[in-house]
Amino acid sequence: MAVQAAQRATPKLQKLREAAKGIEAIFVKELVSQMRKSVHHVAIGQSMGAKMYDEMFDQALAESAARKSNFGIAEVLTKQFSKEVLSQEITRLEREARTARIDIKG
Repeated sequence: MAVQAAQRATPKLQKLREAAKGIEAIFVKELVSQMRKSVHHVAIGQSMGAKMYDEMFDQALAESAARKSNFGIAEVLTKQFSKEVLSQEITRLEREARTARIDIKG
């Protein structure tokens, strides 16, 4: 039953991994943004366009870092929530098995 649950949970686990990487990217972007705020900028280089460019650069950097590096956030989230996903699939399979037995007897 555990093997069946794992097979059925595979698409959900893949989505979970992607979501966890996205959360890690958000964390890294916030980290980079806060680091950027700590740097004193010269007034000439801080137009609205420059600020927008900085934000876009921070986002791209964060997404790339989250994909290529392992900060550990995505791994911890995936590990924690994958247990719940598998548990739900096992429960669903058990419920289906009970229903099938009732239908056969009934």
